[in-house]
Amino acid sequence: MSLPLQLQQLFTEKLTVHKRYRFSIKEQLHMMDTAFIVNEIITASEEEMEILFPILTNMSENEDALHDYLEYLATIYVQTNERHSTF
Repeated sequence: MSLPLQLQQLFTEKLTVHKRYRFSIKEQLHMMDTAFIVNEIITASEEEMEILFPILTNMSENEDALHDYLEYLATIYVQTNERHSTF
């Protein structure tokens, strides 16, 4: 089974609750849904998936830990994309 399919299966089986992550960066509120960050992960490069897969697999038995990590990744996503923004 391909890595994107394995990740999709992991998220389908282990995430019973979908959340909206809320966090502030530089005093600005950001929100990101679980579905968005999960989609970013399963469409990431092979190299990125190879890094994330063992981490996500190790914490997949604890849904709260999995959500905490997804929120962390969402924060990094926003920080990275703010640096590349043309606005």
